[in-house]
Amino acid sequence: SGGAVSSPDEEAAEDAAEPEPEPPAETRTPAPKEDQPPVEPPAQDVTLTYADVLDRIVTDDGLVRYDILAQPPLKSALDASIRRLAAAELPEEEDARLALWCNAYNANVLAMALAESRRESFVNVLEVPGFFDRRTITVAGETMTLNELENDSIRRLNDPRIHAALVCAAMSCPPLRREPYVADRLDEQLNDQCRRWVNDPSKFRMVEGKLGMNEILNWYGEDFRTAPYGNEVGFVLAFAKPSSPMTGYVLNADEPEVVWIPYDWTLNQAPAPETTGKENEHGEAGEGG
Repeated sequence: SGGAVSSPDEEAAEDAAEPEPEPPAETRTPAPKEDQPPVEPPAQDVTLTYADVLDRIVTDDGLVRYDILAQPPLKSALDASIRRLAAAELPEEEDARLALWCNAYNANVLAMALAESRRESFVNVLEVPGFFDRRTITVAGETMTLNELENDSIRRLNDPRIHAALVCAAMSCPPLRREPYVADRLDEQLNDQCRRWVNDPSKFRMVEGKLGMNEILNWYGEDFRTAPYGNEVGFVLAFAKPSSPMTGYVLNADEPEVVWIPYDWTLNQAPAPETTGKENEHGEAGEGG
């Protein structure tokens, strides 16, 4: 038998099934290219900096909204900041080095405290095995513990004001600053931190007629026995308000008596605000406890 001959109707159907030729290139609508920016804006955490994180999670009294930090954009931004601090080149200039070290200490403590505080067994960071002395972090390419960063790097610069800058995630720690430390303003930032710390009555106050001081000055007393402070009491006098009862006591006492205020290791967590619509743009809780 011979080959079948298509009818005109069948040929028309086949022609209809064939794809139409493409129009000239100049009249085509270009397809999106892979290197073109996406229609959707990039994820928020890509643009958030460490400064943004601090601005959103730190309250006026220096406590931390860990509930806000746990949100993916902020947690991702904090993790990215820690990676940048890990990969950074250690500056030669001393203020730049100290600023980097303080930021690295506080950023890593924030991330570690957030992770630990979500465990059911969490009590405080002091009760977490190895939190300060065994768990390692990376700062400017060097692996170390938090204690090693503080004792072998930061304290060796012989500036006792750093004790007002390092925040170990406890209520008796100094207030966390709502901005990173930067070399060109470091002196101003450290002085401001010391004033805020010393004038916080939960940390320093008169106790039964004696000067009540934060136990950090007891643990690191040798750091404060240097110019221009002379000793722990001199440090408090340098930063206490002139109107403070502590100032009057130190200036008028032949030998000021000191008592150490018991250290509160409770997590430095700001209470979430009540749902009254009064929460401010930073997500703060107003006055903390």
